[in-house]
Amino acid sequence: MSTLMEFLVELDEKKSLEMISQCYSQKSALYFKSDTSASMIKAVVDSLSDKKVLLNIEPVDASVSLDTNVSMKFNIGTEVFFIKAPIKKFMNKYYFDLNSKVIQLKRRKEPRYQIPKKWSQSAFVMNLLPDIRLVNAVVHDISLSGIRLEVLNPMVSLTLEQIISIQFQIYKRSEISCDAIVRFCHKKDQQGVLVGLEFIRLKPIQQNKIASIVEDLMTYIATNKV
Repeated sequence: MSTLMEFLVELDEKKSLEMISQCYSQKSALYFKSDTSASMIKAVVDSLSDKKVLLNIEPVDASVSLDTNVSMKFNIGTEVFFIKAPIKKFMNKYYFDLNSKVIQLKRRKEPRYQIPKKWSQSAFVMNLLPDIRLVNAVVHDISLSGIRLEVLNPMVSLTLEQIISIQFQIYKRSEISCDAIVRFCHKKDQQGVLVGLEFIRLKPIQQNKIASIVEDLMTYIATNKV
């Protein structure tokens, strides 16, 4: 089946600060729920001061849970963002820390298709560990523009925007080696690293091979619908 067309991207410190500053300058409303309130709470940034984002809360008598992470949603134009941070109180003023991370909701360029469990596959990330050229991975899904896989070695360390080399073979198609940029990564304790990648610098032959895999998956989905 195809995966959702929307996904979350954690912004770096500089970009997070820029989005919080725009939220303030454009007077964008932040919306969140609190454990102590049944209804949605609205907040507007009152000021940025001493590494704090000071808030005006609506309604003014809203009950806000302190020192507990909440997810605050706001818009800059048509773009959607979230801030996950604890709300605190200082001199009767609610605030969260200015260095809080911002997460952006993005739309995928292409739908991704999950690899059926019964399909044969192999995948590797390359040259990420000393003395180990190929590290095993499992492909979860793929699109014309990217791939999501799980690296099966917890020693592998990846960062956002890092460019890596990968190699994979799916079902009956021939092997593909290409470069990709890390758009998402999540370390799964001692199990490995889940990583979302966007293909870069693809040659026509690589694009054709990926398109063939996607076509196989679309055909599989169409012929296996209940």
